[in-house]
Amino acid sequence: MLLSWRFGVLPLLLHGVLAADRYYNWHLTYEALGDSSKKVILINGQWPPEGIEVDLNDKIILTVTNDALNGVDEGVSVHAHGFHQRNSNDQDGPVGVTQCDIKKGGTQTQVLPYVWNAVQPGTFWVHSHHVGQYPWGLRSPLIVRSPDDPEYYGYDLASDFVVDMADTWSASMEDVENQFQTGQCCFDGRHEDLCGMEIPPDGAIVHDTLSGSCSYDALSTNGKPIRVRLINMSASSTFYVFSNDPGIDFVIIEADGTPLKNTGNPVAKSIQLHPGQRYSVLINSSKSFLLYSVIDPDQYSGNTCQQMNTYGGGNKLLRDGKRGGGGGGRAIRWNYALTAVAEFNIGGDMPTPYFEPNEYCTESSVPCYTRNDDDKSQSLVNLPAHAADVGQRLSDHWAAAGKLAPKYDVPRLTWEDNSAIITIDLTATKGTMKFANLNNKAFYSPQIPLLLRQVQAGPNCTNTDVIPQPGPDYSVDGYFGANNTFYVKRDTTVFFVVGSETGRHPFHLHGYDFQILYLGTEPRPLKPFDRFSPSGVSWPSEESIKTNSFPAPENPLRRDTLQIGSKTYAILAIKADNPGAWFLHCHNDFHSLTGMAGTVIVDSPDTDTWNSASIGQSVWDQCGFKTSSGGGFSDWQNNCCANPSSCMAGAYFR
Repeated sequence: MLLSWRFGVLPLLLHGVLAADRYYNWHLTYEALGDSSKKVILINGQWPPEGIEVDLNDKIILTVTNDALNGVDEGVSVHAHGFHQRNSNDQDGPVGVTQCDIKKGGTQTQVLPYVWNAVQPGTFWVHSHHVGQYPWGLRSPLIVRSPDDPEYYGYDLASDFVVDMADTWSASMEDVENQFQTGQCCFDGRHEDLCGMEIPPDGAIVHDTLSGSCSYDALSTNGKPIRVRLINMSASSTFYVFSNDPGIDFVIIEADGTPLKNTGNPVAKSIQLHPGQRYSVLINSSKSFLLYSVIDPDQYSGNTCQQMNTYGGGNKLLRDGKRGGGGGGRAIRWNYALTAVAEFNIGGDMPTPYFEPNEYCTESSVPCYTRNDDDKSQSLVNLPAHAADVGQRLSDHWAAAGKLAPKYDVPRLTWEDNSAIITIDLTATKGTMKFANLNNKAFYSPQIPLLLRQVQAGPNCTNTDVIPQPGPDYSVDGYFGANNTFYVKRDTTVFFVVGSETGRHPFHLHGYDFQILYLGTEPRPLKPFDRFSPSGVSWPSEESIKTNSFPAPENPLRRDTLQIGSKTYAILAIKADNPGAWFLHCHNDFHSLTGMAGTVIVDSPDTDTWNSASIGQSVWDQCGFKTSSGGGFSDWQNNCCANPSSCMAGAYFR
């Protein structure tokens, strides 16, 4: 399978080419995939879908239709992950935050055109933002190519490739999510203490090819390096990416849409890539090579739903790592790691995948991992030396150490008189069912989008004034279910202190790239059960932030998704210059499903610098609302503060 199969638009990317309108029509159905019983969201009757590739400054017009007969029952939405949507907050996509869902038939607005301005060059992706839904198949790469990049970084335009990877399940995702939400996966040996763990995947895919492998024609390199864009579109899994060839270096030139400098770039032998994250790397090779994407088994350590094989018995029992019989021996719990392979044809024979087999992992085409029976930790055991070398593995800590220098310098944000601190505690519910949430509260999408509530307000309205009553057949609890909403004045410097009490989490913020000022490391040794069990974080002092006395890079990396380790924290910063209602959440979709999310409102309702009323009108129309007396958006908005009780007249679905 070649790269051109995946992408429907191949822009010219010539200097001086005028920006173009790029039209896409996605007709969505929810159907069985091929001859299997697994159901996925098909786009125009196919899966995987074609990707979106455009030139810098193009306009993307994406029309999404949820089929009235075979569409998605719970409704859908679409989000351009990494796009800031400056002055177009209503195009961002999260249901209950900036829009209502696109319903299947019925009386809800069924067709929604998204208009996205491709003003940010880099590697992005499109996915559903109805919570818990993009693993159903509604996802695709989104590439914005800059005409300056090939010359700046020294590669040919034709040698620019996209490798997107994801975890996968043989069952339909709605069945997988139901298994998760009913707490069927627990920590091995501590069933009474910890349930509600993620369902481990049973496959890894690249370019959404279910075979687990695909091919790229890279013959026309002209002796120059190739650019490879890596995207982790997983529901929950972290990947390790590395080549079969120990002589191949990854030169890092982009992180989450932020271009890096073209000199002094860091070089890695392997890459740790978390859900939602992207990197671009330059690879210089004169011969064909393989690019492995291996799911990190440690994430599913001790999970009772993780299938493990057993090697041992009689003389096969191990003692102190050596074979031997008698008391004190132990069996080996093991399995093959979920692995996807991208083949890059540069010339000559394509290498054969090879990992050193052993007496229990006899298959040499994929790596192997084992489980420690004492603490239930799982680790890869037969990676090649260059891939196992953590000192040469790109991780999020490289950014905190100042190793990833943005092409365009933006000095470190420091405390000012009007600065604000927002503390984000990644927590879990109490009791035996420990589901992920945020600040010990679960975010559930309100039925009136938060963005619409804000633009309704006049200059003298309070927050309570702008909340209408729920429409027919909707509960008050459901309507008011918007926990974790933070209000910020425009142009404020905001410091996010994001810590994790339970587990590890890829933290993602919409509308902004945050500066990574500090990223802590997990205390050692941190056993898997301790990692998953709720306990406190040693938070930084407020004084250290206000006095700028903690260590940070002078030109920090800016990105939109960062992995937060268990029992530690990160300090992130933005200049709140993009008004809107911006979602923040864990990009482990199982955790988003249970409410590990919130919203930052930049410009609260009592200011006059909020986006124009046309934004509110757009959301009102997309939701298909009307007032209880049949009025439109202007009636609802204009009558709000004349009489506070009129705000309770209601915005009903048509």
